[in-house]
Amino acid sequence: MRIQLAAVAALVVALAGCAVTPTDISDMNRAAAEYRQGSDAAARVIVERLLSQRRGDPERAARVLQSVCLPAGEFKDASELASRALSVADKSKSEGMAELYTVLGMAKHELGDTEGAVDAYKEALRNRGDDHTAMNNLGYAYAETPPAGTNLDEALELTTRAVKLARQRGVPEAQVGVFVDSVGWVQYRMGRSVEAIVTLTEALELCPTQADVPYHLARAYLAVGHRDDAVVMLRRARAMSPGLDAANRLLDSLLADPRASAETTVPD
Repeated sequence: MRIQLAAVAALVVALAGCAVTPTDISDMNRAAAEYRQGSDAAARVIVERLLSQRRGDPERAARVLQSVCLPAGEFKDASELASRALSVADKSKSEGMAELYTVLGMAKHELGDTEGAVDAYKEALRNRGDDHTAMNNLGYAYAETPPAGTNLDEALELTTRAVKLARQRGVPEAQVGVFVDSVGWVQYRMGRSVEAIVTLTEALELCPTQADVPYHLARAYLAVGHRDDAVVMLRRARAMSPGLDAANRLLDSLLADPRASAETTVPD
């Protein structure tokens, strides 16, 4: 997952300012447990009940979905419930609307609907033009558009500004590192691989547990002919996240054929 989401154990922090009660927090923890146990229908009933209690509050809906559905990998539920919440939300609450559209964008991105994610992030920025998370996510979504990205100049501007705003607002360094990774990935997509290596190395220092970062760095290394460095990074990505398919495919192709390069993978 591209954006580090609120952990279930930190629900009180994630929901600060949303007027949640101890009962709400208990219900959210129970919903998260149901998802972990594979009881998706039971979990969704709890989440829907939580959303119905203050139907017009987009911030509350965003925080519930971000804290329960997204960390559980329940992107279909998150997408459907976010769309439903948006349809009844108080449109005058612009910050909450921006947050809820960002959650919708995250869910759609994870479901492979890049176009839908882009639309959602644009709506988030229409509601709050300086939302650093929506900026980063929109820029990254542009860079992810097959086969080699789209609107890359805008993507670089968005991701660079997101990093600046995040640092000004005291966002934790690990999260800033995710944003720096987005800048580096956009640079790579633009063919600026030497710059990308510098940027992605910084991102890896800031968020050393995010598997996408060494994978992106490996791609940049390959683009300048540093195959051995790429292999090291891909092995690191595999160790962090054995299920990262793009990294696994590229590493396997490099180990099987010393002549293999970044072009051996399906564009991602």
